[in-house]
Amino acid sequence: RHLKRSAARMTLKSMTGTRQFAKIWERHLDEDQAEFWARPSHRFVIHPSSGFRMFWDSLSLVLIMMEATIIPLSLCFDMQPPDALLWLSTCFFAPDIFLNLIT
Repeated sequence: RHLKRSAARMTLKSMTGTRQFAKIWERHLDEDQAEFWARPSHRFVIHPSSGFRMFWDSLSLVLIMMEATIIPLSLCFDMQPPDALLWLSTCFFAPDIFLNLIT
């Protein structure tokens, strides 16, 4: 019983320590600092939550889902997808690599 009580006390102490740290951090983090941390470090860096990046990721999801259905169907049922469709995905994912490097 004594060990359980002391463990519970230590847990409460660590939780209050965490709360105190959070309060101290909130006091020191004002709007100017938040704006500083939100600014990109270089003009070519794209913010992950920007509209362009959200659109690009959504388009990427659509193309991945399309390929996830087309490729197994073409392998199992001997169907050939149009070449334009395969080139579209290839031309899309080539710049996607570079966009991921600057996001």
